[in-house]
Amino acid sequence: MRLKRYHDKGILNPPSLLGDPELGPIEEEHVGGRKHDPHLVAPVDLASHRRVTRNREAAGVSMRFEPNRAKRVALILKSCSVFLELLSERMWQWALWLEEDGETS
Repeated sequence: MRLKRYHDKGILNPPSLLGDPELGPIEEEHVGGRKHDPHLVAPVDLASHRRVTRNREAAGVSMRFEPNRAKRVALILKSCSVFLELLSERMWQWALWLEEDGETS
């Protein structure tokens, strides 16, 4: 079941870290790549999940299992970097919203 860890804690609709939850259902994004690190997940909306996937492909980050641990960790770091770049964009937007709200109050 998707998002089971949130539902078990009584959080029925976790917020999307990368986009607007109004854009669609929330999914688990495997930040380091599901086949590289299945435990590192973050809630994202479907559109953001697709964007992360496209950006990983554009960056040449393989999502195929890598048996060599050093190479696998390198892929995890690259995959996380793609996710963090998009998270950074969202955080910048959130900061702008706070500044805008501060100007109107």
